[in-house]
Amino acid sequence: MDNFTNNEGQEGQQDESAVKVGLKVAAVTAVVLLVLFGLYWGGKKLLLVPTEEEKEPVVEVRLSCPPDEVYTNLQLALKNAGSVCELDLSGGDMTKLGEEIKSFEKIAILDLSGNQLTEISGNIGHLKSLTKLDVSGNQMTHMPSQIGWLMELRELDFSDNKVTEFPTWFAGMLKLEILNLEYNQLTAISEAVGAVPNLNIKELNVRGNQITLVPEQITYLQDSIIVLDLRDNQLVSLPKYIRLLRELKRLELGGNPLPKSEVDRVKKELPNAVVNY
Repeated sequence: MDNFTNNEGQEGQQDESAVKVGLKVAAVTAVVLLVLFGLYWGGKKLLLVPTEEEKEPVVEVRLSCPPDEVYTNLQLALKNAGSVCELDLSGGDMTKLGEEIKSFEKIAILDLSGNQLTEISGNIGHLKSLTKLDVSGNQMTHMPSQIGWLMELRELDFSDNKVTEFPTWFAGMLKLEILNLEYNQLTAISEAVGAVPNLNIKELNVRGNQITLVPEQITYLQDSIIVLDLRDNQLVSLPKYIRLLRELKRLELGGNPLPKSEVDRVKKELPNAVVNY
């Protein structure tokens, strides 16, 4: 009986090791693709030594803004583009944000929530100092891939839109801590969530979508993720190795057709997390 138990344990460890190796291969492949993508878009600038004029300016990182640098009128902000730290255009009737957005080179916080936006110019990728972007409560069907160029971004809120695809480009945003995609039309979480081992995602919210699968790669967020909200989706199972999420403190599962046995398994494997179902 002891031999049988030992063999079973060894097989389980081998199985887990095999899965980890598979995930690492997938992650390395994804990283290579990201590098190739960067080389393609960067072109000669990545291959040549930049001159003094070509060198990237030092990015000013600010997580909050003084009152005199917060603007609520776009036209007034454009006249003072160099002094805009926060631009709050929430609660309006905007349908499109055009190329003028690139004027705000030093902006740290951009709030576009509660409008009627269906399109955002790719020039948003020029806002190198941006640390918070809120596009919640609009009519967006996709997220501009240029958002992935915002390397200082800490918080991205794209909730309450009509997005159908989970972004893959965010895998290169190593400072991103909060990603809110609740109440969209997603059907899956991309495997890119585990593409880069040192991602720093602390909160991931995908509540109110149509997600049927959480990829095993999400366990690559094991050293960072604290809150994972999966409520109101179509999940019937969760990653086999979810126990690897050792920093997880809260897991929201309500509103999914999960069998009780699966919920019990998850609670047992995450003893340090509050699992709500």
